[in-house]
Amino acid sequence: MLRARNILEALADGPKLTRQLSAHCVCREVHSCIVRLRKRGYVTSREGVHEITSAGRDALEKDVKLGPGPCSDRASSRKGNTLRSRAWYVLRTGDFVSLDDMLSLLCTGEEQQAADNLRSWLTALTRAGYLTCRTACGVRRYRLRRDRDTGPEAPAWNRATYIVTDVNTDERYYVRTLKECLR
Repeated sequence: MLRARNILEALADGPKLTRQLSAHCVCREVHSCIVRLRKRGYVTSREGVHEITSAGRDALEKDVKLGPGPCSDRASSRKGNTLRSRAWYVLRTGDFVSLDDMLSLLCTGEEQQAADNLRSWLTALTRAGYLTCRTACGVRRYRLRRDRDTGPEAPAWNRATYIVTDVNTDERYYVRTLKECLR
């Protein structure tokens, strides 16, 4: 997991944008880590560009314990930097977005069958009522319904049981298969 220490080490190489830190971070709460580091005087930030301070360099050299926080060892594995968690973030902050838009924006190249994974997940969320879908010029675009934005954790889709689990509210939704919808 990338902890606050790893953020400082990344910044020791030079200033970085938030998205550059997020791209290498398993913990989705990079912003919280940066805020904590800024409060301690280890990082300065301006217009989304973060830079390590001399106090931050000293903390790295002296191996100062940065303490628990969003990027500590206690971060749950659900908060990982998975393709679906990154897609959920995009859905929460954006407007209508297509599958191709998400793939080009979110894929790092390490994901296997990313298109099938996201397509299945988006379809399940649409059937569970989380997303609205519209098609224009043959391209499907998805948008999160504002009343279904339940929190920062991405809903989990279990393809084997056809169940979408919202880990923010502990609710479960059975998603009908296409065959069941056509009956």
